[in-house]
Amino acid sequence: MYKRQLLLGAQMDRCGKRVMMLVCDAGRALVLGLLALGAWRGWLGMGALVAAAAASGVLTVCFEMARSAWTAQCVAAADLSRRNAQLSMVGSVSETVAFAAGGWLYQWLGAALALLLDACSYVVSALCLRGVPETSPAPAALAVPAASNLKLSVTLHRRCLLYTSPVCAGAGTRRAEHGNF
Repeated sequence: MYKRQLLLGAQMDRCGKRVMMLVCDAGRALVLGLLALGAWRGWLGMGALVAAAAASGVLTVCFEMARSAWTAQCVAAADLSRRNAQLSMVGSVSETVAFAAGGWLYQWLGAALALLLDACSYVVSALCLRGVPETSPAPAALAVPAASNLKLSVTLHRRCLLYTSPVCAGAGTRRAEHGNF
């Protein structure tokens, strides 16, 4: 799993962050929409739930990596800690509200409509992301083959003992490519 996250971080450096966030939001909306359809039709089983959880998890990791990389590229270094704190606060508040409201919505509307409403929230997120400026991939990231990028990431993380953070995978690789490590 760890090497896949490192490879994903290296790939994230090669593509537009906004596009990746839009694709992830659309994918999560589709997953939840299919779950809502399955709950409404009555053919939703444990296998579908496990597959949906896995797909949603992968899409969420991709979204968060793209968001973190976008923030690092678009926010001035002096403002980065304040902006990350704001993102963390908004994320905590929205997660708390979402869990509380989700239970009530499930009881009030039923599973299918609650899932459909959740899918619509990702569509709204994607619509909001349309106004976010796109970042271009770093030229150094395009010049290094993905396999070399992965090998470099693994080496750096073994040296630094950073085995748990997928965000550090991309950041460490970018720093090493630019000679800032």
